[in-house]
Amino acid sequence: MRTTIAFTFLAFIFNFVVFGQNCNYFIQPRKVKLTKDLLCPEIMIKDLQELKEKLNEIHPDLYVYTSKSNLDSAYRASIIKVSNELTLFDFAKVISEYLGTIKDSHTGLNPRELLFYGDQKRGTFPFYLRNLNEKFYMDQIWTDDALIGKEILQINSFNLKDLYNLSYLMTSSEADASSAKKEITTRSMSLIFNIVSDLKVKDSVLIKFISDRDTLFKKTPCSNVGHFLKLKELFEENPVNYFFDSLNRGVLTVSSFEPKSIKYFKKEIDDFFREVNLRSCNDVVVDLRDNHGGYVRAQEYLLSYLNYKKLNHEIEYVYKRSDYDRFSLLPFYQKWQFRQRAKKVYPNGVLSKEFDFFKSKNGSVKKIIYDYLPKNDLNKTYNGKCTLLMNGFSMSASVLFAGWFKSSERGEIIGSPCLGTMSGTFGNSAQIRLSETGLPIIIATLKFNPQHTKNIQFQAIEPNKNIFYSVEDIKLRRDPVFHYLNLGTKSQIN
Repeated sequence: MRTTIAFTFLAFIFNFVVFGQNCNYFIQPRKVKLTKDLLCPEIMIKDLQELKEKLNEIHPDLYVYTSKSNLDSAYRASIIKVSNELTLFDFAKVISEYLGTIKDSHTGLNPRELLFYGDQKRGTFPFYLRNLNEKFYMDQIWTDDALIGKEILQINSFNLKDLYNLSYLMTSSEADASSAKKEITTRSMSLIFNIVSDLKVKDSVLIKFISDRDTLFKKTPCSNVGHFLKLKELFEENPVNYFFDSLNRGVLTVSSFEPKSIKYFKKEIDDFFREVNLRSCNDVVVDLRDNHGGYVRAQEYLLSYLNYKKLNHEIEYVYKRSDYDRFSLLPFYQKWQFRQRAKKVYPNGVLSKEFDFFKSKNGSVKKIIYDYLPKNDLNKTYNGKCTLLMNGFSMSASVLFAGWFKSSERGEIIGSPCLGTMSGTFGNSAQIRLSETGLPIIIATLKFNPQHTKNIQFQAIEPNKNIFYSVEDIKLRRDPVFHYLNLGTKSQIN
């Protein structure tokens, strides 16, 4: 009798624990509902512990823009937040807030990756907004151009200000580049809306907007995930484009420093400056807006043409030895080549310093200064007037270029502050996936410290002239910076 009672009690407890729980110890990325399915505290705590360990293992300089006490405090706050069940999206918010304490744009959780969770056949509503004086205006939209330039108040149940605050939480930054973070936050509102909305392809969204001082409502159809992924900033297959206007000004747009072919990239830069020379241009505009960065050597190649004073380019690289640093990730044959070349010159030169770092134990930190004169294949420089265009989406290698441009007083900078400071940027991010939830995290493995400034600066690189969009610019599809310079619009150039 007692045995039967005991067995019945244990069976009740087992059924309560296994079948009565509302949270998940395991998730299937393609089946999980980001804002509905709950995670058990235990797996979130394990992921946070793993994340903390990976940060200390991989990141080269965690405390350059924060303090150890601030980061530790943020970690403890995160542990408290996951003591209760949370959805995967809410857990992603916790992680983003924790990593945001580091103020490193190369370390964080990219919310765009969350689109690959859940039903890949779900609906999305692609759009982009612009924030003008804390009001939101439609800049791009999937199907309804009649809404372009309209002030948007609400999309379905989401108030735009609330959606902005949620997007801000999920947006990374670099030091105190607050203006750039606001630009990126506004652009990301569409992404966050689509992550937290449970839409079907056949659904429509209800948009509340203002037209001629009247508050109106309009239904707009949804699309699929593929269409959302295609709606992004102007993307050129060739990252280098240029033209010459009626005043013989050369306008060079570099949309990325990460070309498919570095050889072809160099050729295009060469061709531009060759034509500048043939035309005897005395005015050049370099447009790095929306340039998310890429290879340091690519931006230095562009820099070499503008460095007419032929001053050495000096940058300190801060490395941390780990299984994720750039030396560890070299293929076997390249590692062998690196060893052979280093042994031939050892113990002299920068290559020997890299070799010493290569041989060091995991966790070792080494600072190596690279001091050299960037050169180009034409062995030419341009010494005429030069203007640099940048915005909040000018990141990473673009920040290094902007810092050099400003410190060398090479010319005027126009646009809006970029995502970085005169103190350089991080780079070479490694991606890890947290073991329990599979959430993808990027962590910087390298810090670039330009030697034109020895002090750590928190403020973003400010333009000489700030230019912002107006409602009229949006409606006319007009580039306000090109309009200010009387260069025409991008639509006229293409």
